[in-house]
Amino acid sequence: MTTINHPEGVLSIDIKHQIKFNTKNAVPVADLIKSLAALDNIINTMPIALGKIIAADVDGIELYFEKLESGSIVEDIIISVFFKDKENYEKAQKWIGENVNTRNLLIGAVIGGFVTWGVMLANSANKTPAASITANNNTIINIGAGEANLTPEGLKSIIETSVRDKKALAQNSVNFLSPAKGDSDATVSLDESNTVNINKASIAETPLKYEPPKQTKNENLENVNIIIRALDYDSKKTGWAGKIENKTERLKIELDPDVSDDEIKGKNSFHADVTLIYKLDPQSNQMIANKIFIRKIY
Repeated sequence: MTTINHPEGVLSIDIKHQIKFNTKNAVPVADLIKSLAALDNIINTMPIALGKIIAADVDGIELYFEKLESGSIVEDIIISVFFKDKENYEKAQKWIGENVNTRNLLIGAVIGGFVTWGVMLANSANKTPAASITANNNTIINIGAGEANLTPEGLKSIIETSVRDKKALAQNSVNFLSPAKGDSDATVSLDESNTVNINKASIAETPLKYEPPKQTKNENLENVNIIIRALDYDSKKTGWAGKIENKTERLKIELDPDVSDDEIKGKNSFHADVTLIYKLDPQSNQMIANKIFIRKIY
């Protein structure tokens, strides 16, 4: 096995792992490079999740490539896990010693949990079907949960709450699977025993590229009833609030510069042409009404 020469005094554990793209077709070099870079990024998102699983604080993770075999692409990798202090290093050593026969199965399941959830996020943004990838995610999570002595819901929560940038995970997951997209029968094995797999139906659902969701959306509405809840005659951009009758709850209101607030004085409600501005909610991944922009008052 290749030895990683870490600086003296660095507390780390090196874990050998294997990933295999089972494909009969030649893979473009550009797709392979993109996939390897994406895997590196995905591995770097895992310290929090891995730390919770092994009950030790993980300071960081680095990915090294030991060997790359052609044909069906076999990637022999080394995952270096770093620790800030001896206490957590020894906790991790103890966990690895107790799970020596199953640790790679669990690591494959964690990688697979991140990748399949990332594709689910990409499909949600692209509004494309995700039944197969969702089922595949559930299978992988169940495998990992069994090895980690967690409930499937517990492992799923650990993975999903540890991701700070969901758009980056979606992008990296799509890129990671790109070498398999040129073969309709391709699968990806995430551990050497071929127990943790991303199946061909899931790969078929994986988009060729990730389209980040739009952050805003505008809806033009004509002659709607505006009910005022707050106002500020000293500003057209701040201090105003209200709702569109039978359409929204209370929202911020902004007046077009060409609209005179004299047309509103003394009124609790009025009819207007407006633009309802939506913003993407990062938690629900849904567009939520955020502001009413008044263009014309009747």
